[in-house]
Amino acid sequence: MAPTQLLMTVHPKHNQDFLVESETQLYDGALVKIAERRRRIFITYGGIRNRPLIWYPETSVSRIEQAILELFNLPSQSHVELRDKDGTMIVLSESLPDDIQLILSTGDRAPAARSEPITRSSLSSVSSSSLSAPVPSTAAPLSPIVTSPTRRSSDVDTQPLRRSPSQGSLVRSESFSSPRSDRGRHSLFSSKTTVAAVVADFPNLLRSSSPSRSGSFVDHSGDMEASLKAAAAADPKCVQTLGGHGGFVLALATAGDVLFSGSQDNRIMIWDLNNLQYIGTLTGHKGFVRCLAASLEKRLLFSGSQDKTIKVWSLEHFECVRTLSGHTDEVYALQLTDRYLISSSEDKTIRIWDLSTLECLHTLANHRAGVFAVRALAAEASPSPLLISGSRDKSIKLWDLRSMQVKRTLHPPHYDCVTAFAVANGKLFSASRDKSIKEWDMHTFQSTRHALNAHSDWICALDVGYTSDRKPVLFSASRDCTVRVWDVETLTHIDTLSGHSASVNAMLTIDQMLFTASNDRTIKVWRWRSD
Repeated sequence: MAPTQLLMTVHPKHNQDFLVESETQLYDGALVKIAERRRRIFITYGGIRNRPLIWYPETSVSRIEQAILELFNLPSQSHVELRDKDGTMIVLSESLPDDIQLILSTGDRAPAARSEPITRSSLSSVSSSSLSAPVPSTAAPLSPIVTSPTRRSSDVDTQPLRRSPSQGSLVRSESFSSPRSDRGRHSLFSSKTTVAAVVADFPNLLRSSSPSRSGSFVDHSGDMEASLKAAAAADPKCVQTLGGHGGFVLALATAGDVLFSGSQDNRIMIWDLNNLQYIGTLTGHKGFVRCLAASLEKRLLFSGSQDKTIKVWSLEHFECVRTLSGHTDEVYALQLTDRYLISSSEDKTIRIWDLSTLECLHTLANHRAGVFAVRALAAEASPSPLLISGSRDKSIKLWDLRSMQVKRTLHPPHYDCVTAFAVANGKLFSASRDKSIKEWDMHTFQSTRHALNAHSDWICALDVGYTSDRKPVLFSASRDCTVRVWDVETLTHIDTLSGHSASVNAMLTIDQMLFTASNDRTIKVWRWRSD
């Protein structure tokens, strides 16, 4: 059987098909069938709620978008834009959970719906196997369907879906020839070897379908590269655009001279910071890679995912060495301290993991909704280490990491989900979907400033960078496609970095360089100067 197929059997009494999961389900004379895996989502448009859409392997993205339009009797040239319950734009992908409910937005008036759902006969590109019985929604996920969220269905590449490599550790194409292949394998801490050099020596690193080695964006639609170059030209502070992810870029992290990026395509890409070139890709997650954290000292990379797990990757062998389970919903944030790995999730909890044993030591549960941001603090006014957390419940909570108890809830709260934190000059900064940035004194944890309408849409990330004379500046990234620069002392707006064509989800600063990750599937590299 092919990986995309399921073995079904007919119940001897009820004439109903079931997925064969063990040999005990079979009996002498049992009738078995081979079915193609398929995925189902529910779409709401206008007053029409939860219409099902089903698709199969080898179905092109443009055909699926066309089926969505047919489902609601919309014009074939309508723009297809899908969002989740939070209003976040979603790319059609096999990493989407089965039976997820999405909202369709086209700008057109909603007509009457078709009386029947889109089925196998409605889709033109399907496998040759046929089975009319329903396939259980617990079927294993397939390879991703990838498209740009800002393109019309007529612009999408109509090639069949490409098979993803086998899940698990890293895979490397035999066609790639490493320039460092004669060097052997090195320790990550070798004084003569950089992390980037170590990465290039591993024969199981995925390098097929790689981006341009020069770091420029490569897109299958043909016209995306020109538009990205034009956007970069609009702001000379943008010095490079890195592309290659097949979905929104959601997370960034560094270890030594290597940059890691996590994406909605379920993958982690590796970049050499010495020359901004693509090195390889880590695969293994079965959902969006939402957050990353790296420890050069421990030689480990941690990735949190929509699949509810945290994967631990060795930076010596570049393979997954452990998968941490415990969260019951997607993992939103990761934070490292000298002793702990701290994770937060949509399941409303924060988990504290021992960095030495990778065992969960504590589960902190005090929020009333998903926890989007965590940040370890070393507050001078506290004898014990502290943790700050921000949630969809709009609250910011301060935790004592010695007693593992909530010390206080900061007031006044934000008016929407708290999404990010940053620390500079004895001040804590918090950002929210209410479009504002709050400043808090880290001695008293009282609010000292509040920048209302700091952006025109949700604020997704904060980070602190430094000017050439070592003065700190605050960066904020937003769903309005921009990054804004703020004076840390006065919380006044200094500059705006424009260049991305979609929401900016994550940021990372290294010296005077700023890296930004976006829903436009790129990472932009900025050189910002105060002058």
